[in-house]
Amino acid sequence: LDLLPPKVGAVIDGVDATEEDVESQYAATTLSASWFGFSDLQTGIHHYEVSVGTVEDPSLVVDSVNVGLETTASFYSLPLVDGLTYSFTVTAVDGAGHRASNSSNGVLVDFSPPVVADSGTPVDYDVDAPPLDTSYRASDEDTRLVASWEFEDEQSGIASYEWRCCPVLEGTVPCAQDWTAVGETTR
Repeated sequence: LDLLPPKVGAVIDGVDATEEDVESQYAATTLSASWFGFSDLQTGIHHYEVSVGTVEDPSLVVDSVNVGLETTASFYSLPLVDGLTYSFTVTAVDGAGHRASNSSNGVLVDFSPPVVADSGTPVDYDVDAPPLDTSYRASDEDTRLVASWEFEDEQSGIASYEWRCCPVLEGTVPCAQDWTAVGETTR
């Protein structure tokens, strides 16, 4: 006799429950989730059901689908909207038909690129130098190049920057500086 529902587990956005929960993604048509910790000591877990909705609007994007005893699910060719957060709901169904559900915290879909910020004021590396009319500066010394930049991304923010310095006729002369990660530095 089984009178109790299954014990609720955790639902993680992303295909691998052993990895960190995915907070944002650039994929425009695919969502994945994994889960662990659901259990039922009396009749056992019979199957899982998975659905997908948005955090902003709980209307379903993917209706409930029986995935058997799988602990991951991916859905493809979805009409995802840039800037919305999507959440998976996993329902464990035990041998007696009792149900227990939990949802992921959601993954922000951001498939739009960052844009150049229009602050109107160029950033200058040398705090003692007079203000600049442009966001670049040349020096009469051949040993130093100063550059600054500013981008913004409304959906997920800027995680890091990379830069490189190449001649105008790229390909004829090698780049003076190949792609280099600079973290969140903007100059």
